[in-house]
Amino acid sequence: MTDCYYPVREVEIDLLYLTSEQAKDVVIQTIRNCHSNKVPHVKFITGRVNHINANGERGVIYEAFPSWMTDSKKINY
Repeated sequence: MTDCYYPVREVEIDLLYLTSEQAKDVVIQTIRNCHSNKVPHVKFITGRVNHINANGERGVIYEAFPSWMTDSKKINY
């Protein structure tokens, strides 16, 4: 039997329990990898503002995520 190759159509990344800095690094690296491998969809799970982190803050990644998408100098396809 021959091996069948099914291209990856979507990647899902859970950013919960990461620091904001770790999450940003993961997001940028994931976007670079998906772009290089022609993966058309990436789903990032950021969490919401319902839970308090170790620093007593809420939804830090959720709130910072949009600005990471506009930081094109960091992504550099």
